Amino acid sequence: MEARFDNLSAEGCEKNPVQFSPETLKKKGSKKQSPSRNLLDRLQLHRDKVLRFLRETAISFDNNQAERDLRMMRVKEKISGLFCSEEGARAFCRTQTFVSTVWKQGFGILASLRKMLEGTFVFS
Repeated sequence: MEARFDNLSAEGCEKNPVQFSPETLKKKGSKKQSPSRNLLDRLQLHRDKVLRFLRETAISFDNNQAERDLRMMRVKEKISGLFCSEEGARAFCRTQTFVSTVWKQGFGILASLRKMLEGTFVFS
């Protein structure tokens, strides 16, 4: 994977060379580059951080856990328009938070929901 990353970076450098117009070279300060070249430079600069998930299994491929937690709310909103009431939205959020926490803690979701409704659920 690291060799592939390096090969793709080299290919990106070939396809997006550093180019400055004569007007840009006359101006003081940092020189503007294309957004793709800026991304490429940043990926190369932080190569070890970008590829850390390959060496350390505790690190996930991305860090979008918060985004994933909010995704169901957005999906619900897009499918049905909006919640009918603020109370319904709050109930959905409470349920979704419970399910997300139970899943992250490694408990069975359905069994945990059943115990919660029975009033016997305990995080332990």
